[in-house]
Amino acid sequence: MNELGKPPIGAQPYWYIGRERIMELCRAIEEYAVYSTLESVGTMKMWVKEIVMQCEMIEKWFEEDD
Repeated sequence: MNELGKPPIGAQPYWYIGRERIMELCRAIEEYAVYSTLESVGTMKMWVKEIVMQCEMIEKWFEEDD
């Protein structure tokens, strides 16, 4: 399986699901940034924290693989 490619049919590895979630959150932040309000800024901060957590989990996943 290609490290950056789509996994085969079946259960998806965490790094793939995490990467998809990061992209989803980035798109949401981009859309919210266009029409930002005080409320949406709080939501975007929460999403940024989740992105950092997802990245850390993916890094840990690959570190354990070595």
